Amino acid sequence: MPEPERQSKAFVRIFAFLASYGVAAVILTFLLLLTFLGTLEQVDHGLFAVQERYFNSLFLVHSFFGVLPVPLPGAYLLLVLLFINLVCGAIIRASKSWRRPGMLIAHSGILLLLLGSFVTYRYSINGNMRLYEGEASSEFESYTGWVLEIVSANAPAGAEALIIPESDFAAMEPDETRTFHSGHLPFELEISGYAKNTRVDPVSGSHSMIAVDGFYLVTMPRAPAEEQNIAGAYVAVVENESGKRHEGIIWAMETHPYTVEIDGVDWAFLLRRPRWTVPFTIVLDKFTMETHPGTSLPKVFLSDVTKLEGKSQEQIKIEMNEPLRYKGYTFFQASWGPSDARPGDRLFSVFAVVRNPADKWPLYACIVITGGLLVHFCQKLLLYLRREHRRRPAS
Repeated sequence: MPEPERQSKAFVRIFAFLASYGVAAVILTFLLLLTFLGTLEQVDHGLFAVQERYFNSLFLVHSFFGVLPVPLPGAYLLLVLLFINLVCGAIIRASKSWRRPGMLIAHSGILLLLLGSFVTYRYSINGNMRLYEGEASSEFESYTGWVLEIVSANAPAGAEALIIPESDFAAMEPDETRTFHSGHLPFELEISGYAKNTRVDPVSGSHSMIAVDGFYLVTMPRAPAEEQNIAGAYVAVVENESGKRHEGIIWAMETHPYTVEIDGVDWAFLLRRPRWTVPFTIVLDKFTMETHPGTSLPKVFLSDVTKLEGKSQEQIKIEMNEPLRYKGYTFFQASWGPSDARPGDRLFSVFAVVRNPADKWPLYACIVITGGLLVHFCQKLLLYLRREHRRRPAS
């Protein structure tokens, strides 16, 4: 058999396999299994950790009954395969006759829904903005993740800091050290002992932990709620010219950052949440919280805010089911505090802030799917009525 013909037949077989109903059934079965397992795991490990492990991954290993490790495909991989299966089977291989436009339209809507989920995963950002009454801000910070910020204390206000993302050091082994350097810095930075959830304890008695200035870092189990985890690490600042070492601990809840003086310049090192800036400013004018009579259940969460942009001002009310949508950003009323506030105390409001380029895609996909199913239903109904009309005996 000639080589081109052999390659052509191999391509046909691969295409037929990817477009088959059997592949679709297997993919959907695995998605059902992952949803079930992820729901159970969420009880012990929290929503964020389960989402990262089961739904944002290509592969994972699940321990059944705590003793039997079984490798499984992640939902990310399964949804990519489902997208390919729909393109091959429901679009390319499907009949293009005028009798089946409805199903082509409906399947196109499903593809749009899957594509929207990919855009959301890759390009959306979300976080929170906390404001006391009278405060203003144009920044919001992530609920999860950390960055290590290096800034000169002598730098002018507004100067950019050097940012090391958590992805550069999060996967270190407990005894591993990673070194970071930049041509803009007169030193190298060594990071070791990083952990997602930590606390700082004073040294008491004998122990084998690394201690700095009478304190050491204690690694704790990861909290189910990701926002409750407090990261920490050991750092060593090594001066480029003299080779002198400065060792310290950076901890996300530290009131004052770890600071080192080099050649008369103070350098600060701190762990903080990633932050983003919106192209306008939100001022919290008043926060209103009401509960149902005789209970502590919330009845009303209402924030009266002013949106400032250039010289323009706009008064807006943000409620639990009425978010602010502007320039691709959505502000939801999320929570409030302090929880122990008494009548007359100053309150703060917490807004969940989301920027999602595919925010409206699920709505558009549902409209396309509904339209396709309506076209298909109407065609089938007309075909049925014609057949019934033909079957009736002439009077």
